[in-house]
Amino acid sequence: MSGGSCPGLLLFQIILLALMGSNNGALEVAGERLLFEREELAGFSPGAYLAAKGTFLAGLIAVQALWMVLFVHWVCSFPGDLFGQAALLWLADAALTAACLEFSSLGRNASQAPLVSVYFVGFQLPLSGAVLALPDVVAKITRPSIAAYRSWAGAI
Repeated sequence: MSGGSCPGLLLFQIILLALMGSNNGALEVAGERLLFEREELAGFSPGAYLAAKGTFLAGLIAVQALWMVLFVHWVCSFPGDLFGQAALLWLADAALTAACLEFSSLGRNASQAPLVSVYFVGFQLPLSGAVLALPDVVAKITRPSIAAYRSWAGAI
């Protein structure tokens, strides 16, 4: 693999996992709002619901990140530390899944959350600094909340 294709492949991995994270979280809560409310009325703890969602999504995110890093490593002979790459991708996917879960919990119905989540992921690419050079003032404001930047910077 040439050195010039590594940054592009890293960005491609990060954006794919951002989309997966959006898909993971966007409908989880909004699509089950009625079920959650019935469980709460029946006396079930909201913490139990959150723990169940967190456990399921943590496993799903781990599988997605591991599959992505192994596929790219084997098919493209991608150089570098396999564990470090998987950890960065897992963290990016987890951050975006968590953000989209929040959007899902704030939505009144199941059609609102995916729209907001897609917009959020759409802003990850330009604000990551991987494609566009951002002015220093904008970069300092946006980078703390851009998971794609953290993954990109950590991988590079």
